[in-house]
Amino acid sequence: MQNLPQMQGLIELSVILILVLIYLAYVIYRGLKGRRYRGGGLIARTALYFILVFLIVLTPFNIRELEISIVFAVIGIVLGLILPGRVHFFRHRGKLYYRRSEAVLVVWAAAFIARVALEFFVSPGALGLLILDALLAFSAGLIAGEAYRVMKTKKNVLNRRSG
Repeated sequence: MQNLPQMQGLIELSVILILVLIYLAYVIYRGLKGRRYRGGGLIARTALYFILVFLIVLTPFNIRELEISIVFAVIGIVLGLILPGRVHFFRHRGKLYYRRSEAVLVVWAAAFIARVALEFFVSPGALGLLILDALLAFSAGLIAGEAYRVMKTKKNVLNRRSG
């Protein structure tokens, strides 16, 4: 009977990992198939992600972790802006949709998988937590850079069509 708590922990971990995989598959599917474009939603999603990431990074407050997280967020923003691949806009049932850059999607998915692997399979010492925070900030930056690219591409596409 003493194996029962271990078995319950394994079941809980399995359920969490299955949910994480479902989420990852959903994000990749929506990125490749297309997502409805809403400028306000894109900005709100990006801002919410940044707020959540920096609430995690700042709890408990450590200036060194904040500095490193800001550096990794900036790296993510730059990569989100310059990674190859284009954002593709299209209409479906009269609504505007967009497909994400495959390169950004792959880099984001790799960072997400690395974060989850570190979270669940490596004992989080100070260095592990620092790496997790850096990966979170990098992901937030990547999303922000990509959001800017999406909005700029939409503006260029609409200007080309109207002019």
